[in-house]
Amino acid sequence: MATHLANHYPNDINFLFVDRSLGNLSRMSESNFIGAKTSSILECFSHHWELNSDKNFLGAKCFKMVTQDPWD
Repeated sequence: MATHLANHYPNDINFLFVDRSLGNLSRMSESNFIGAKTSSILECFSHHWELNSDKNFLGAKCFKMVTQDPWD
């Protein structure tokens, strides 16, 4: 949500701090939840919503900082 707001409302956002949110939701659901159907369930509830955090982060026209855990 933060990357979306920073990219789409550049006059209102001066600083964007992102902590581990440039990943893929489908892969995250598969690796963090038990069961082969978790990505299908995520798609069902999200109505096939895709997250464009990487594109929104790059498109944001403010000062940006991103952190990442090396174990992620």
